[in-house]
Amino acid sequence: MKNFTLCSALLGIIILSSVGCDDNLTESVPNSIPGTISPKNVTVTTYAGTGDYGFLNGPRLQARFYYPMGLSAGADGSLYIADTQNQQVRKISPEGIVSTVNCHPDGGGTLSLQNLGGVVVSAEGILYIANANTIYKLLPSGRITVFAGGEEKGYEDGQGKLAKFNQPAGLALGSDGTLYVADELNHRIRKITPQGLVSTVAGSENGFEDGTALNAKFAFPTGITVGNDGTLFVADMGNHRIRKISSSGVVSTLAGSEQGFEDGTGGNAKFYHPHDLTTAPDGSLYIADSWNNSIRRISTEGVVSTIARDFSFPEGITFHDGHLFVSDYTHRIFQVDLE
Repeated sequence: MKNFTLCSALLGIIILSSVGCDDNLTESVPNSIPGTISPKNVTVTTYAGTGDYGFLNGPRLQARFYYPMGLSAGADGSLYIADTQNQQVRKISPEGIVSTVNCHPDGGGTLSLQNLGGVVVSAEGILYIANANTIYKLLPSGRITVFAGGEEKGYEDGQGKLAKFNQPAGLALGSDGTLYVADELNHRIRKITPQGLVSTVAGSENGFEDGTALNAKFAFPTGITVGNDGTLFVADMGNHRIRKISSSGVVSTLAGSEQGFEDGTGGNAKFYHPHDLTTAPDGSLYIADSWNNSIRRISTEGVVSTIARDFSFPEGITFHDGHLFVSDYTHRIFQVDLE
């Protein structure tokens, strides 16, 4: 079973205690969820999964997942899912068929991904996977290699396997092929060049502080996305904030303050363990506000609004072709259509 991160472990305890051993959450989130008004009417429907945990490939509404988390959309419209408790990466084709992404190490066999974090796919179809303390690189051929990190947890910059991570979570790709990593238990944001060189972008120790890159502090960052101008945005889960990192390396708070639920501008808004976020083509951000069971939006002017509620701990979020896709703890992937 996957060793959950701090937030995920707490979520698992809450969910299992509330639904019992059956773990069937189909009644808590129906097939169609009423959307909220602010700022736009939305329609939320089940895109994949039955609501029962398990492992089953096939047509997307008949497939089964087991705590899906990280999401990434490919250029062809395929959706990749970190299916955490099944310890596999799953794929939903544009035709709606769910399959398992086979990972074949150089030594043969199929890699078991026992501690999955984020996934992200490049325009060329290269899939990057955060698992335990390792970042894997999966080629379209199915061959998988260690891109950076290794079995031993820790904190160290360096080339490829010489670098160390501690529970890397969210992944994001820059336009130049640089891979950005929310290194959750190191409380840092790291980057990996296309050549595999790992360095620290921002962060130092667990805490909260804005400022220059290596003086800033994060608390369990779990989500990361790249803005249209190259700015990095981070779901700083433990601080209940959305942070941003400028191209010059300055960390500031875009939105959020103390734990809570409130729309508004900047520090007047409140989140509750935001877990992941994604950038829309217009530059706005969409956030899986996990413990508020909500999807939130931050406009380019910095105004936070609520898009939809009544999820069950939404964990992963990605934007593709005018749709939002959201994974949550009912073992489903939801599609959010913005009118």
